[in-house]
Amino acid sequence: GVHVAAQYADFPEVRAQKMANALSDPEAGDETIKRRAESAGNIVAAMHDDNIRANAEFRSRAGFTVHAQRIGGAECCEWCASVTGKYAADETPQGFWGRHDNCKCTILYDSKRGRQTLRGTGKRWTEQPAEGAGADALTVFTAEQATAAQAKHPLIQFTPEQAKTMQGILTNDAESGTMRIAGAITGALDPNGKRAEEHAERYYAAVRKMKTDTWRIAENTGFPAEQIQAIKSYIFLEKHDLGDGRVDYFDSSYMVAESWQRLIDGKNILPHDITLLRHETMERELMQHGYTQDEAHIITSQKYNYQREAEAYYDSINGNSAE
Repeated sequence: GVHVAAQYADFPEVRAQKMANALSDPEAGDETIKRRAESAGNIVAAMHDDNIRANAEFRSRAGFTVHAQRIGGAECCEWCASVTGKYAADETPQGFWGRHDNCKCTILYDSKRGRQTLRGTGKRWTEQPAEGAGADALTVFTAEQATAAQAKHPLIQFTPEQAKTMQGILTNDAESGTMRIAGAITGALDPNGKRAEEHAERYYAAVRKMKTDTWRIAENTGFPAEQIQAIKSYIFLEKHDLGDGRVDYFDSSYMVAESWQRLIDGKNILPHDITLLRHETMERELMQHGYTQDEAHIITSQKYNYQREAEAYYDSINGNSAE
């Protein structure tokens, strides 16, 4: 009696807009336009893959046994061959969800009850045998087992009071440049409080040493790795004219720190986390066209208002009512 709704990935606005701009280039010849137009197929394939990934990972987090499988095409290249195979949906290797131009790989996922594919042979759903027809018997939990499973489930919802008793501690692995939040419950702190400010400062310093965060975020979101690296550089690594003659890093933000960590982990990514990536991309591009940081921020916030979305989220989980 448990029904899991289909998940839908975000439309790849940045990639589609870049292709549209490339196709409308008045100085490009017919052959160049034709070659550029072929990328439309890759964008469509990537959109299907994004939806496959969203459903596979969502079902995995929801407790289903889910595997993702990549099958190489007839003339599979060396790179594709290195990531083909069948893996647990939350343990796919780096590059599993990526595609090069004219890639013919098929990506699908399967769970206990069915298999779906949106690439290669067309969209289809194949039902697995029903119980009694060769399928595994359905697992039935006792009340105690269900309570125990819920207690460690990644989608469990805590009250604000419960969350505040489960603060995470930032740790950093200096050798690999990776870091983690040990036992963190996102949103447990007042994002404007002193503890949150101190946490954000430590976190920003840790991110500047990280070596693996950009490709992990790219893998978890479908954004190109080079775009994630540009966003990281803009937020954490570059110094900016902050007004009053001050050139420095952006002030650290607890909300941005938490968003960045969720994007790295690839679990419980929230809508405003994706808005952060879109906001910083647009703001950075506007600055490259001559706008000041303040001007670029104001213009970008009209379309991608990360601050408003993030504050609304923290107000909701900390029990604050909007005025």
